[in-house]
Amino acid sequence: LQSLEAGQLEAARDWFERALRLAPGFSEAHKNIGVVFARLGDWDRATAAFEFALKINPRFSEARINLGKVYEHVGRPDLALQEYDRLLQDDPGEAAVWGRTAFLLEQRGDLDDAAARYRRLLEMNPGDGEARMSLGTALLRAGRWADARGVFEVVLGDEPDSYAARFNLGTALDGLGAWDEAIDAYQRAAALDPSDPDPYFRTAVIYSKRGRWTDAAVDYERALQRDPRHYLTHMNLALLAEQLGDADRAAEHYRAFLSTVSQDPSLRASRERAQAAIARLGPSAPRPKQAGRDT
Repeated sequence: LQSLEAGQLEAARDWFERALRLAPGFSEAHKNIGVVFARLGDWDRATAAFEFALKINPRFSEARINLGKVYEHVGRPDLALQEYDRLLQDDPGEAAVWGRTAFLLEQRGDLDDAAARYRRLLEMNPGDGEARMSLGTALLRAGRWADARGVFEVVLGDEPDSYAARFNLGTALDGLGAWDEAIDAYQRAAALDPSDPDPYFRTAVIYSKRGRWTDAAVDYERALQRDPRHYLTHMNLALLAEQLGDADRAAEHYRAFLSTVSQDPSLRASRERAQAAIARLGPSAPRPKQAGRDT
């Protein structure tokens, strides 16, 4: 164990193998040599060691947690979830495992199940701010705006200067259609982080929904002051300018959009829309210099 803690992995492996020659049924040594193999990146042998430790002692929580972590490392979160769930059946008091399963379920898109597990974790550790933020995020992704609002209001009661909680509260309020309150939350978030363009982008979108075009344009420009390469802002400003009949400004922002947007295939339709708009706006809109060719 001293060798393992010192990072002397081969020495640790030798000592654990000696222990296993003396006591082949020593589950702790099988688990520990599994840790060595995992740190060496030998995932197959790590898996075998943890599985053997569990064969000797099926209720060996540490071995099962480590086996789950190995499955995560090798890209098998489904098998990791199986192991963590087996552990929770035997020991439902493992708070950290509730959090880990919640995260994996959230990654898989099982948002309601993830939220339920985050709540279970918070029942055990009410002061776990990270778990509460994760719960709120899962609820946002699930479109459960009212529930998310409640969570972020609790977070802000404890941490009124939390940028993430303030911004996410704005998102929940926006989803509820409480636009004045959402604008207030986004504006307060903007003051907490002077570098992030997203709060002003979000307020501009709300102003656009309400037909307040001048206010929308002002906040889009504020977003660009923070990040001149915020391609979504360029696109929305182009659309707004075109709607208001300002062809030159529209073309300017379509060109800026094309020069900043990535070549990700999912954005191809937006790139083509901008190119078509430039062609439609006429010779006053010269061909943009693009970041790369379309795939």
